[in-house]
Amino acid sequence: MFNSQKFVVVTSNTIGAEQAGAAFREATEAGRSSKASRLAEFGANVAGNSDLTGYYTPELDQATLFSHGVSTEPALLIGSRVLNFGGGAKGRGVDLHLAVWEEHEQSRIRVEGLSDMMTSRKSGRLVADILERLRRLDADLTVVDSNI
Repeated sequence: MFNSQKFVVVTSNTIGAEQAGAAFREATEAGRSSKASRLAEFGANVAGNSDLTGYYTPELDQATLFSHGVSTEPALLIGSRVLNFGGGAKGRGVDLHLAVWEEHEQSRIRVEGLSDMMTSRKSGRLVADILERLRRLDADLTVVDSNI
């Protein structure tokens, strides 16, 4: 289903899992607040696909852990789907994932948006919005890796 991934990995000396999670929730709620997204969520609920809305815990494989230089589970792992109006009732949209590892005095934060080609731009905008909210919390945020 997914063939596009937008992501950013940052480190912060001041943002913890709780703050990053709050920024993630604010951004996803803002992304889901448009009339089109609300209608798509309504359509998904009417079609019996209420599992396509809200928050969930995404899968995290060992390759992802290894690619971030960590061997432990993150302190926070959360996902949310922002549905698209066209096809939203069937789950079409952007899956946003946030993972936060708290190591010593620093947090490593990964935000990713998974989408198909039709919602790739929306995915990039949503990931950029989360990054901007994190920057408001820590002006000295360091971007380690990104494709947005």
